[in-house]
Amino acid sequence: TLLSILEGAGHNLAGTAWPVVIDAISSLSGDVTAYGDMDAAINRSGAEWSTCSMLGFRCLKLIVDDFLDHLPPPTESSSVGARTALLDCCSSFGKSRHDVNTSLTAIGLLWTIADQDPDPKSIDRALAKMVSLSSDSRTEVRNCSVNTLFSCIVGRGQRYSPSQWKAIICETVFGVFDHVSARGENDKSNPPEIPQSPKGGSGKSVNRYKVSIHHSRDSVGKQWATT
Repeated sequence: TLLSILEGAGHNLAGTAWPVVIDAISSLSGDVTAYGDMDAAINRSGAEWSTCSMLGFRCLKLIVDDFLDHLPPPTESSSVGARTALLDCCSSFGKSRHDVNTSLTAIGLLWTIADQDPDPKSIDRALAKMVSLSSDSRTEVRNCSVNTLFSCIVGRGQRYSPSQWKAIICETVFGVFDHVSARGENDKSNPPEIPQSPKGGSGKSVNRYKVSIHHSRDSVGKQWATT
C-alpha cells in the first residue's frame, strides 16, 4: 500500500514524485469540491469510502510529520508544486465530511506547514486555506480554523513585513469577519443540525437520548455569531 511505501522508502522519493503522491492522497479525502468535473470523477464522500479516507489521512499526516524536510527546497522549481499540493491536500481533508476529528487535525497540519516553511508565499497560501475553512458549515471546524488562523498570525507576527501585516489585516482578518457575519445573517433563523440516530429494523430512527441545545446556540445564526 501507499502507506507502507511511504513508511519504508519515503525518504528516497524524488522531488517530482511528491506532487503525484500527494494528489493521490487528496483524492481520498471525500471533499466533493476538490474535483473540477464531478461527472468524470468518483464521488468518494460516501460512507463506503470512510476507511480509505482514514488511511489516506494517515499518509498525509506521515508526510507532514516526517517528510517535510524531504520535499524539494524553495530554490527548486518543483518546490511550489509539491508544497501547494500538500496545502491543498490538508484543505481537502479539512472539508471532508467523513470524520470531524480528521478535519480538525488537518487544520492543525496547515499550521505545522506554515510554521516550518520559510517561504512567505507558502505561508500566505496556508492562511488562505484557513480562511476558506473558516466558513465551513460545521461549527467545530470553522471555530477551530479561526482559532488556528489567529494563533498562526500571532505566532509568526514578528517575522511579517509591514506590507504582509497590511494584507493580513485588510484581507484576512476583516475578510473572515465579513464572511462569517454575512453567513450568520443569512442563517440566523435556521435551526441547528442535530445528528440523527441510527435507523432500526423498521427503518425509523432509534432515539435513545433526547438532545437539548442551550438557548444561546439554538439556531444556526447564533452559532455563527459565536464564531
